[in-house]
Parts: sequence; C-alpha cells; structure tokens
Amino acid sequence: MDKTAIDALRRHSYVVISPLGREWAYQQALSTNTSGRQDEDGVLYQLIVQGFSGIQVPGIIRRSDKFNEGIIAVGFASPYRINGNRLRVGSYVKINDVETITSPYDVIAMSFAPSNDWLCVLHAVREKAQELGVEVGVFGSAGLEAFTGLSFIHVKSDIDLIIKPANPALIAEAYRNFAEIAGQYNTAIDMEVELSNGYGIKARELLMDTDMILGKGLTDVVLLDRRAVITMLYSS
Repeated sequence: MDKTAIDALRRHSYVVISPLGREWAYQQALSTNTSGRQDEDGVLYQLIVQGFSGIQVPGIIRRSDKFNEGIIAVGFASPYRINGNRLRVGSYVKINDVETITSPYDVIAMSFAPSNDWLCVLHAVREKAQELGVEVGVFGSAGLEAFTGLSFIHVKSDIDLIIKPANPALIAEAYRNFAEIAGQYNTAIDMEVELSNGYGIKARELLMDTDMILGKGLTDVVLLDRRAVITMLYSS
C-alpha cells in the first residue's frame, strides 16, 4: 500500500470484508492474541467470520504502525457482552479483501429507525448539524448499531461523534448543542474533531485552556501545539 492510499484511510471507518478475507483476519486475530487463548468456544470465529443472526460485523480501522504491504489494521467488537465486558479484538485485513470502506459521516446519514434513545439522539444530532452547517459522523456502539441493526448499545453507552474541521467557535456551538440533545435523553456524547493533517483531537480538550492537545492518528499519538491547531481549524 503506497503513502497516498494510507493517507486516504481514517480511523473509525467501517470495513466490509470478503468471506476469504474474514477467514484470514480470524487467523491473524488468533496469532496476535497475547493471552494465548485459542478460541475453544468459537466466540472469535462468530465475531469475525460467521456474524450474528445472518449479519456480519464490520472491521473498524484502528491505529497501527503496520500499515504496509497492502495490510489494514482493524478491530472487531461483539454486539453482546461476556461477563459484563464487550468482546473486542484487534486483527488485520488485506486491502484486496476489502469490499467497502464507509466513513462515520456516511453512517450517520444512513436510514435507520430511531428505535431507542441513543438512535433518537443521532437523528436529532443529524438535523442540528445540518442546521449549523457542520459535518458530523458517528462511531462506537451507536455507530455499529446504526450500521448493522444489531444491538450494540447498552444502558451505559455514550454516543461517539466526530466532526470535520470547522471554525473553533462553530465546533464549540455544535458540541454544546449536541450535548444538550443527548442530555434530553439522559445520555452523553463524546466528540472528536478531525483535523486536516489526519489527526483527531477531543472536542473537550480543544475547548480547554491548555498549551498542548493530544492528537490520535492512523499510525501514532502525538502532542499538538494548541495555537497551531486553532490556526489549522480557522484555515479549514
């Protein structure tokens, strides 16, 4: 995979994988399982290969320093919880086995029923974003539920949002409005701001008076100068 292809990838995007690609990803998950667990009960195989109720869970692009030779790092999350914890596993997929890559911005624009409070919030956030003139996306459990229709959301779920670069004042207004909407449904949001350099920062940190802001990228985590971030957002 060349640098241009890597630069086009973004964390949190949803990856639909071919059947052969899922088998390969399963083997990668087994080989990188540091606990030594060999999936005797088949839960990993169901998560990565078989799916649930005829629906397969997409891989989610994750941070890794191994984006080379046509390989994408992905993570998988189960729609149900084991002993109170959601099963999460990291793996890899060959770029040639990827059928589609869907961004969080495309997922929130999908047609999904507001069947619970969290999805009602997503509908309201989508409308408010259009009103404010900002582009917002969703990832995490709410995003996976909107994408698959499976029950990923649980009672303690936050709603993970990501917003494209915009004027900092507009980001602050959007963050405040989205938080108010979530509060009306007794839930909460956690919003990331996507920067033009490919890094993502927490909206909460952007709104704090600090000299440095933590930036999470596709291959690393860095500290970004706050003034440089503000300048970048104003020029977006």
